[in-house]
Amino acid sequence: AVTAARLVWSGKITTVSAILAGRSSAIWSGTVFHPMPLPMADEIINKSDARIISARELTRKAFEAVGIIRDSHHPILGGISFLTDEQVAMLLNVTRRTIQNYRDLGLIPYYKICGKCLYAEREIQQLMDENYHPRYNE
Repeated sequence: AVTAARLVWSGKITTVSAILAGRSSAIWSGTVFHPMPLPMADEIINKSDARIISARELTRKAFEAVGIIRDSHHPILGGISFLTDEQVAMLLNVTRRTIQNYRDLGLIPYYKICGKCLYAEREIQQLMDENYHPRYNE
C-alpha cells in the first residue's frame, strides 16, 4: 500500500514520488515530462525522440513500482492480512520445514484451505509478543 504520495508541478515537469509500506522500504520516484506541443504534420517521430525515450523510461519505472507493490501485498479477507509459510519463515528467520514442524506441534495457528496453509499476520505477531523475553538487568 502506498503511504505517502507527492506531486510537484514546476512548469512542464511533474515529480512523482511514493513511499511503499509493509516489509519493503523501497522508494519509487520519477519525473514525468509533459507532452510537448503536437508535432508538425511533416515531423517524423522515432525511438530516439526525447518524448519516446521519456515515455519508455516512465513506463519502466511504473512497472517496477507495480512489481514492488505486488511483492509486498498480503491477501486480506475480512480485514485480516494473511501470510504464506514462506513469508512466515522469512519473518521468523527459520526454514519452511521449521514452520511445518511448528504447525505439527501446534505452536503456530494456521488456516488450511485446499492444501494451502495461511497464517493470520496478527496471530503471528501476537505469538511473537507473548514469547518475548527481555534481557536480564544485572
